[in-house]
Amino acid sequence: SRLVPQPPSSTPFVPPTRNDWDTLLQPLFDEYFSPPPCVDYPVLEVTSSKPAISTGTPSSTSVDQDAPSPSTSQTPQESSSH
Repeated sequence: SRLVPQPPSSTPFVPPTRNDWDTLLQPLFDEYFSPPPCVDYPVLEVTSSKPAISTGTPSSTSVDQDAPSPSTSQTPQESSSH
């Protein structure tokens, strides 16, 4: 029994009110749900241009070569049926 109960403090704990939370967190919500356009667009441009240069070119070449082969095989079938 080393634990000694502490006497109640002179000022009772008062949880923050709804207004206190709103005042504290409203700027965070505003920034999260409606980011300023001047900050939003450059981020999209940077993220879309980097993969296109670094990883997009080699992978898109192999995908483009694979993709037309089924459509190329369908095209003669359609032309032969005409």
